[in-house]
Amino acid sequence: MKKFNLKSDWFVFVLLALFSFILGILLIRILPPFPVISDFLDYDNIAKALVEKGGYITISTDNLIYPPLYPIFLSIIYRMFGYSYSAVYLVQFIFLGVIAFIFYKTGKKYIGLSKTFSILVSLTIIIWPYMMLYSLVVSSEILFILFLSIFLYLFLKFVDLPTRQLSVGMGIAIGLAVLTRPVALLLPLWLIIGVTLLHFISYWKLTLQHFKLSLLSLLVFIITLLPWIGFVYLKFDRLIPVASNLSAVTDKANNSFEYLKGTIGESLMHSGGTMKETLEIKALNVILFWNPGASGYNVASLVEKHPKAEIFVTFYKIGFIIIVLLGLGSMYYMRTKRSIALLLSVLLYFWSVHTVLFPFPRYTLPIIPILILLAFYMLNTIIEFSRICLKKY
Repeated sequence: MKKFNLKSDWFVFVLLALFSFILGILLIRILPPFPVISDFLDYDNIAKALVEKGGYITISTDNLIYPPLYPIFLSIIYRMFGYSYSAVYLVQFIFLGVIAFIFYKTGKKYIGLSKTFSILVSLTIIIWPYMMLYSLVVSSEILFILFLSIFLYLFLKFVDLPTRQLSVGMGIAIGLAVLTRPVALLLPLWLIIGVTLLHFISYWKLTLQHFKLSLLSLLVFIITLLPWIGFVYLKFDRLIPVASNLSAVTDKANNSFEYLKGTIGESLMHSGGTMKETLEIKALNVILFWNPGASGYNVASLVEKHPKAEIFVTFYKIGFIIIVLLGLGSMYYMRTKRSIALLLSVLLYFWSVHTVLFPFPRYTLPIIPILILLAFYMLNTIIEFSRICLKKY
């Protein structure tokens, strides 16, 4: 067992988890409670049904079937602490601390950041406004990002040294992520294709063992989903991958275009009648994916009760732009630095999915920790380059 000391990673883990937990307590006390509406209320109702009736329920007259893990997580909290939203939020803040630690480890081990820069990455993730916001609502984002972060760390470790244990761990982690939010359903296949392409166009090569164990990981991923798929088929007589709202999502993405309201593309809301108009909207989604947000009902509610918060919203938007520019700037190194290429491929997956469907700031959130990590890598590179120039001249 590793010795616990002030320089150990375990000490950093405890500090990050404690910092995030204390931050959660302060924000719960200071900020007004956010309304439990829309899909927040849906998750809440499913969880309460699990506690009170011991069964999973469908939502609305459309009998929508939500993915299972977040309602199950809520039901566990409700059984332990009663119907306490504060308990949910505090656990989510602990999860946020764990996410921050995973990216601390990733930055130090696979990106080459110093311990100081890796800690700065972690702290930035914890205090990122949307990370704090979605830790304070009944929504699946934080739990999803936790499973995704575990998968990413195992994935980078697997590419360095493929083992059967890592292969199985990857499959389970991404399976749990998909059972929380189905958006990552095609990510394993995307990465297998992407890594194969990188094998041929970059300086680093993969072994046959990589590809064999990748297929094993894909199999474990499918097996992880099967119990839920079987349960839905037996209980509701419906055969679906994870959730049943794909038709509603497709309608919003390709027919109503409701998501364009209040954006630079609002004038196109009633377009899409022709292939050309639809393609114009999809091209606009490439930009809208990077909308910093801070204009939804949760933020509006906060600013209404705390007008001075508008200043922090402005600072957030400026910081968001800087993080995006620095993070995407790391593409310059993707041919020569394997970890950068792999992380960018995950970022590109979410960017592509929400270009084809539709973007909201909450859909950008899962890749924000990746973007922050890459941004600090670029910042570190710029600082090092500046030091070399100053010494030279």
